[in-house]
Amino acid sequence: MVRLVKFLSGMSSDYTLAGADTIGFAIVLAEEAAFPDISIVVVGSRERYVMLGFLIAAVAGYLTPQLEGPVAGPVVKVLETYFPVAANERRLIAFMLALLAAAVLAAAFDSGSVFGIIFGAILGYFGTRILDVLKKVIEGRRDND
Repeated sequence: MVRLVKFLSGMSSDYTLAGADTIGFAIVLAEEAAFPDISIVVVGSRERYVMLGFLIAAVAGYLTPQLEGPVAGPVVKVLETYFPVAANERRLIAFMLALLAAAVLAAAFDSGSVFGIIFGAILGYFGTRILDVLKKVIEGRRDND
């Protein structure tokens, strides 16, 4: 099915264009999603609730300690030519780079909000510690019974 669509500069790359005429209309051959839509749309609402951005950020936060050497190491070496970088700042740089990658992925999949991405990254970063505290609380309740 070929149809004419007003060509806008913000037109999504989800369209297969056959060309454009002189007055700014694009000839669209197909309209397909670039990525699978895994978002949840509430019936009767135009709002989209998306969990993928949160999950991507949680994984990025969890992987921060593993990214300290291979990813943050070269960045720290470059930064140390300009100013000294403390040892505890190395992990912060790894966290910032992981959060940046999570934000780029979330934007590529058009999912998540800023709050969800930040909250997911914080939970991912502190997730193992939070689970350890919860386990101690649960074990403490069993011991008291």
